[in-house]
Amino acid sequence: MLKDFVQDSPIISVELERGARGFGFSIRGGQEFGAMPLFVLRIAEDGPAANDGRLRVGDQLISINGRDTKGLTHEEAIQLIKQHPTVRLTVRRHRLP
Repeated sequence: MLKDFVQDSPIISVELERGARGFGFSIRGGQEFGAMPLFVLRIAEDGPAANDGRLRVGDQLISINGRDTKGLTHEEAIQLIKQHPTVRLTVRRHRLP
């Protein structure tokens, strides 16, 4: 049942350009948190992520700039996000059953 839930969750690609205060979102999770997947924790009001409208709180980060997020620490994920003026994210949007 959980497998069906995950398979039915849509995959969304998002590309954001860095604004004056970053990309406008924060994340939670990472390898150091018991291998917790990386999730979008917060979307900053009027930031690039909010203005784009595709990224949502609770989205699971599957890849950052083409790199799989499995096994990444929180800090490694942050560094990948900050690496370029544009970030490409692939996220899974979980729907509640």
